Amino acid sequence: MIDVRRLRVLRELAVHGTVTATARALSYTPSAVSQQLAALEQETGHRLLERAGRGVRLTDAGRVLVTHADAVLAEVERAESSLAAYSSGDVGTLRMAAFPTAARALAAPALGHLTREHPGLDVELLEMEQHESLHLLAAGDLDAVLGHHAAGEPRLGPRPVATVPLLEDPVHVALPRRHPRAADPAVDMADLREETWLAAHPDAPCSQILDATCRRAGFTPRRRHRAMDYDVVLAMVAAGLGLGLVSRLALGPVPAEVVLRPLAGGAARHVWLATRPGGEERPAVRHVLTALRAVVRDLPLGPAHPGGTP
Repeated sequence: MIDVRRLRVLRELAVHGTVTATARALSYTPSAVSQQLAALEQETGHRLLERAGRGVRLTDAGRVLVTHADAVLAEVERAESSLAAYSSGDVGTLRMAAFPTAARALAAPALGHLTREHPGLDVELLEMEQHESLHLLAAGDLDAVLGHHAAGEPRLGPRPVATVPLLEDPVHVALPRRHPRAADPAVDMADLREETWLAAHPDAPCSQILDATCRRAGFTPRRRHRAMDYDVVLAMVAAGLGLGLVSRLALGPVPAEVVLRPLAGGAARHVWLATRPGGEERPAVRHVLTALRAVVRDLPLGPAHPGGTP
């Protein structure tokens, strides 16, 4: 009988390529990963790994097993969901992570609603960057993740997840009030090709939005400073250090020296709730989705012109 947890370890090794990277993704030690894989070889009666330089690679038998791993793991998740469906979903636990903006604007008010409507449902919220939360979701340490990606672009992350769309979040460009384009009703990104840009880490979804928007305008953004918080981005724009993109969902107080303008042709990011395949059918997850959708319906995501109207 194949242990599903060990099958998950093998699948993660196929994704990440090394024992060390697999251990990091699953929050295991490298020795624990090696032990799990050795036990899986004993269970199957096949060599699943072979030495390749200082690392390992899948054997033909290992590759055969990995081709079935996603389907098996999804079916296990669906089986657990079916068992959970016997109850009303009003009791139990659920661990959810959200990127900072979604934690503040979506998850916190949704969990307040859940606490009132389903007091027996214990939902734990963790504010976490998306690249980390999706790894923990795949490892089974989280049940749901609020994530986002640039509209018109692929979702970041190689692993299979089920996503439920929640909203399209408009993106605006933040400019110093004295910028030549600050009075434009909408700004053409091509007119900003010579500007310096403020952005998050290049691998972050926020940077994906900047890269995609600039690519459609025919240029690669010149980054100068790095910030993970939109308030910091606005402060640097106010100081004349560069321009930034700010989502409507993230919008808070805007410095007097800064104006926000929509982009000609529009720009947005998609915000979604992710679970492991099959996990979206769990009653507790459905309750969370209902609460999130109620919050989304009340969001003021119309046109924004903080700092003065054109």
